[in-house]
Amino acid sequence: LTGFQKTTCYKKSFWVGQSLAIGWNSDPTCSTENKIGGKAARLSTLYRAGFLVPNGFVIYENNSNNARKFKDVFIESSVKTFLANTTQFAVRSSAPDEDKISESKAGYYDSFLSVSGDKLYEAILACAETMFLRGASSPCVLIQPMIEGYASGVAFLPNLLSNRQDQILVEVEKGNGGVVEGHSTPQRFLCRYQDGQPERIDLLQTIQPTSFDNDYRKPTICEALLSPQQLYRLVQLLKETEKVFSFPLDVEWVLANDGTLFILQVRPLLSTQSSQPTIVP
Repeated sequence: LTGFQKTTCYKKSFWVGQSLAIGWNSDPTCSTENKIGGKAARLSTLYRAGFLVPNGFVIYENNSNNARKFKDVFIESSVKTFLANTTQFAVRSSAPDEDKISESKAGYYDSFLSVSGDKLYEAILACAETMFLRGASSPCVLIQPMIEGYASGVAFLPNLLSNRQDQILVEVEKGNGGVVEGHSTPQRFLCRYQDGQPERIDLLQTIQPTSFDNDYRKPTICEALLSPQQLYRLVQLLKETEKVFSFPLDVEWVLANDGTLFILQVRPLLSTQSSQPTIVP
């Protein structure tokens, strides 16, 4: 969900009295999935391996002696510095039962993008509450700076359409998050590999459903959102990411306005489809 508005749907209170802990991407203990969830743990693993991941922290339940209450999280010096240097935030769920190899639950819990500082407190509690109400065993919330992107999207390793191990399917949309939230029809690029190196990258035709029925418009050919150089950088980053994990990947990424490529999420790719895409000549 983009932004966060006050709503009666969220009581935003159940976490207030809990014993909590925080962990930063740079903390080696934040690679434990059953403690902070697979989403936060995998991003921490990538961050510590030198990948460009928006640095942030995760809040999780903890009953140790150094646990603190929710309001005390925001007076810690590291958190205060982070908040002072960030204008907009991404607040994401990271439950231990989410984004597992056996089950995805992608989109099952609420996350919030482009959250302003004055709404952050409430957005974190609302995110945690949706996990609690929908049966998460231990709600965890990941807070990161919101990256303003020229383009963003998801990538599937291997190709989701064919399950070909020598192919990567990349979906791209201009701006932030439309592909992932399902609000837009992306451009699709098919990257073929040979001997571990990109051999060819093709723009596939885009087929958009109408708003009124199940019919389809004719495929449209449009200008590619990413240049060949940007695509090459992206697929190289994706192949390096693939080396870190031992399972097929669904990767969310963003190309920032300054040209920097960031990894936003990494989850197991659970299913493939059988389809032969049409290539734009």
